[in-house]
Amino acid sequence: MYPETNVAAPLNPARMHTRSRMKMTLFKNKWFILVIVFLILWFYWFEVRPISLSRMCATQSSADARALLKSKADVSKGTPIGKEYQSLIDKNLYLRADYESFLGKCLLHYNISKPVLPANAPAEAK
Repeated sequence: MYPETNVAAPLNPARMHTRSRMKMTLFKNKWFILVIVFLILWFYWFEVRPISLSRMCATQSSADARALLKSKADVSKGTPIGKEYQSLIDKNLYLRADYESFLGKCLLHYNISKPVLPANAPAEAK
């Protein structure tokens, strides 16, 4: 607004030209922009999302495996296996089979395939 009157300032013609030019550019390149948006969404869905969900599942599976080991130790108190479970708990460890079971269930819940190791993989990788 002009300070002396209550009349609104006229629109800047150069700015109007910029807006119309931007609209025309978007209109002419709408398929290119649509393809770029599609590629970004595809990359997120098939690359970023599975990695973040796998990390979350690994963290949750670790916590669940530790909790299960504690309950197993409570149930088997006074037995030799109970002492082994207690030593694992003292070292803040868990049973790998329990961890893999929880991890597989979590990944299945989010429809992510668990990586499969080849049959001739080294023993350290299994």
